[in-house]
Amino acid sequence: MLKGESILQLQIGQLRHDAQTDPLTGLHNRRSLKVWLDKLIHEQTLFTILEIDIDFFKRVNDTYGHDKGDETLKALTKLIQSVARKDDIVARIGGEEFVLVIPNQNSEGAFKIAERLRLAVESSHIDTVGYITISIGIASYPEHGTNIEQVFKKADNALYYAKEHGRNRSVIAN
Repeated sequence: MLKGESILQLQIGQLRHDAQTDPLTGLHNRRSLKVWLDKLIHEQTLFTILEIDIDFFKRVNDTYGHDKGDETLKALTKLIQSVARKDDIVARIGGEEFVLVIPNQNSEGAFKIAERLRLAVESSHIDTVGYITISIGIASYPEHGTNIEQVFKKADNALYYAKEHGRNRSVIAN
């Protein structure tokens, strides 16, 4: 009976992990990210979102195949983690789109982190595909919005501005 309960607890733990984690990268997924952001807003903690997107990722998949695209996503994950601080939250929210949440950092300070990440990615050779670049949209709570949706919308708009104005750049929401 105790062995059965122990196995059940392990399975529940694994299910919980699976529900909160992106299976490819091991990062937080959208569901888990929302829990963390809700907590930060509930605690009225200043934070900045870096919305990160790989430039021309479709070209990577089309040229090298989806397996190499997956390896590229894993390589970018390591680069983001190398720039992230201990309390930062890194998530993959879909396709080639990542989010880095930086608690207790305003948009100007986060811009410096974004640029450090962007330059690290630009200068890193990925064995499977060579060099890639990223575009980053930056928005802060409560500077750019009083709820998660508003902050994400501003970060998303900044990301699209970066993409429309040459890519391989970091842009703070206006």
